[in-house]
Amino acid sequence: MEIKDLKARAIEIYKHYLPVTTTEKNILCPFHDDKEPSFRLYDNADDLKFKCFGCGKHGDCIDFIKEKENYTDS
Repeated sequence: MEIKDLKARAIEIYKHYLPVTTTEKNILCPFHDDKEPSFRLYDNADDLKFKCFGCGKHGDCIDFIKEKENYTDS
């Protein structure tokens, strides 16, 4: 599977990791001990981007997978 194919299936990827996948409201961040919902998905032309206003993590679905799976480019 190519990167572009993964990005086209971004919502499926987020659904695997998140209890709720919505672009309409903030949810609890999966990357830190979040007391107030600070994580949000954003529609983009060809992908769903994410941003946490608490810990500052952001990116596309590939960045999300890397972060969740503790992947490093080494």
